[in-house]
Amino acid sequence: MLRYGLIIWILTYASLSQVKSQSDFWTMDGTIIKHDYYHFSDSLSEPIIYELQGEDGLPVWFGRKVYKDVCETGECKMINIWLFWDGTGNYSGFQIEDKEPLTKTDHDIFQENDYQRLHQLLADTNSVLKFLSQEDLTIGPFEDGTVDAYTSATQPSLAQVVVKDAVYTCYTLWHLVYGEIRQHILSILDARINSEYLQKMLLSKKPEHSIWAIHSIMRNPVYHKYFNLQIINLIRLENASVVNAAIQYTESLLQLDSIEQVELLHTMVDVNLNTKHRVLRLFLQLQSVDDVIITSILDQVLNESLYIYEYNSIIRLIKPHHLFQGNPIGEYLEQLSRHENPMIRDMTRKYLALNR
Repeated sequence: MLRYGLIIWILTYASLSQVKSQSDFWTMDGTIIKHDYYHFSDSLSEPIIYELQGEDGLPVWFGRKVYKDVCETGECKMINIWLFWDGTGNYSGFQIEDKEPLTKTDHDIFQENDYQRLHQLLADTNSVLKFLSQEDLTIGPFEDGTVDAYTSATQPSLAQVVVKDAVYTCYTLWHLVYGEIRQHILSILDARINSEYLQKMLLSKKPEHSIWAIHSIMRNPVYHKYFNLQIINLIRLENASVVNAAIQYTESLLQLDSIEQVELLHTMVDVNLNTKHRVLRLFLQLQSVDDVIITSILDQVLNESLYIYEYNSIIRLIKPHHLFQGNPIGEYLEQLSRHENPMIRDMTRKYLALNR
């Protein structure tokens, strides 16, 4: 392991002022880890994946310097670029040295807006380029047997997606970002999976770490019992991506024990109305729901802190035995049968009439 500050010049081959960058990757503090990597598809590139780890030992980013030929219509050229992924293998950005800018088919160099478009393209995990082969990128040959490699060659459907006159470069870089290099990064992370590492990633302040941990735990049921409560608790967070991952994880469980159900219920107090109703739907899909949970949900209906239209689903949680005299759930239904809202009142009376 080498301290970042000691190797920045060696790694970048240029000062930061000479580098075109989507982020200040090389100014971040941490420890550099080197991972051996070689793949025949870009055998000219440096056979190393670099990882920057923060003081907590968690990955900040992964990076690789790529030197690769881009075969275009009639010629091949080389691209020299640093590609970066975040600490969980998601594309983050790139760096280009000013003395080796990216160029187009007509040899014009990329301008600032071209780099911005390239970055947007590479950030699109479902780009149309995902589904195309290199042969799909251009039109031709024309009737005279030629292909206009400078302007008209790009498929019209791609014109608004790729950098103008640089379709092959865009295609090559997109498949590098989402290809074998990324898969190797993911395998590095998977090899670290254990209770301690998952705990650190789950409680990290970086949303991507928490989301990676949630997805990893979902794929490894042996860890469920250790992390269910923590993941349910993450539904309280403000970060929508983490909340969504936590809800999706909880959906996958199908059944929660009494303690987990209470924890899930408590999240409804601290979240916005949309998340509250997503949590409610989690209860509706469970194989069984504890009476104390049903009582609390009916109380929220009574006080109109849930959308009324959800009541038609909520009432399905109630079973005939809940209607026995003295059962709190039955008592709530009696109150709801006199509710001032006609929709709640009518649905409750209809249910009682059919099940008594």
